[in-house]
Amino acid sequence: MKRLLHAGVPEREKFLDQARNGLVEEIDDDDSLFFKLPEFKKPEPHAIIAEAESTDTDGITIHLSVHVVHDRLCELEIYKDNDSRVKCTIQPENIHMIWPDEIPAT
Repeated sequence: MKRLLHAGVPEREKFLDQARNGLVEEIDDDDSLFFKLPEFKKPEPHAIIAEAESTDTDGITIHLSVHVVHDRLCELEIYKDNDSRVKCTIQPENIHMIWPDEIPAT
């Protein structure tokens, strides 16, 4: 989450705090996560605040998207271009940011 919610994401610290303190539910076979925060129901509509890509061991692109609703972290969506199951463990150093695209040096 730290890699996806880098300094270019507005209100980064608030969302990182929510990720640290919320209960998480795995919602599919690709380890997408739903963040269960107090007084929060699975909502619509939502906004995507960060998008990234990585590559699975079979060479297929893995997409990662961070969703928020009403200023609340909602979901980390993970899926592949061909909808097959993700095989690898995604490492932060292998994540390439798509949006926002500016990651400050650490």
